[in-house]
Amino acid sequence: MKLCENLSTVEEEFIQLIESFNTKVRDQKIDEGSWSAKDVLSHIVGWEVEVVKQFKAFLLNPDVDDNYDIDSFNKSSVECRKHLSWDQIVAELKTAQAELSGFLSKLTQKEIDEEERFIEWVDVLANHYIHHAKQLRQFG
Repeated sequence: MKLCENLSTVEEEFIQLIESFNTKVRDQKIDEGSWSAKDVLSHIVGWEVEVVKQFKAFLLNPDVDDNYDIDSFNKSSVECRKHLSWDQIVAELKTAQAELSGFLSKLTQKEIDEEERFIEWVDVLANHYIHHAKQLRQFG
């Protein structure tokens, strides 16, 4: 699926970007009150993990509610990873990316056609990576 190829490309570019960060930059904030690079990474991981959970739920129940309190979800994603090291968060991201890739590779065309949120969410996730990669480049 071409969309998955696009997601895979932006995920790989994101991994290359975050692996280039030195330790001095990882906890630095862009502005007062904003997230650090580590917080942005934690936020990305939270959504990558959530997409996998939601996709599995879509298959089990097409009527599953996918509405979020986005601010609360984002805050929780960052807070629950505060105790983790940069390398642990990167490892979690790589694991979640592999799980999502594996899930997507097993979807049938019929499943994709019947559940349009798969394509919508993959597109949103790819754009999410692009947005935050641009943001993170301000740190480097």
